[in-house]
Amino acid sequence: MERIEIDANDLELYRNDEIVIDFPLPKPVEELLELLDRLYENGEDLKYNLYLNELHAYCKSLYGENLISKRQFEKLLDRYGAW
Repeated sequence: MERIEIDANDLELYRNDEIVIDFPLPKPVEELLELLDRLYENGEDLKYNLYLNELHAYCKSLYGENLISKRQFEKLLDRYGAW
């Protein structure tokens, strides 16, 4: 198996502050968004990008279970760049 190395210099922080998350979410997702915001503010790009995978999985699950709308799903992914 080939080892893949991640160069933190290749990662970028992205957050669209024009998108406001103004709908209720389960507590674990709220806590994850708070964590992502802290990591973004502190410039911790590697950790931020790793947690984006978790955000995408949570959002996909919530959408799949009809707990959030398609528009809400898109807003969450678009705000944090978890495409």
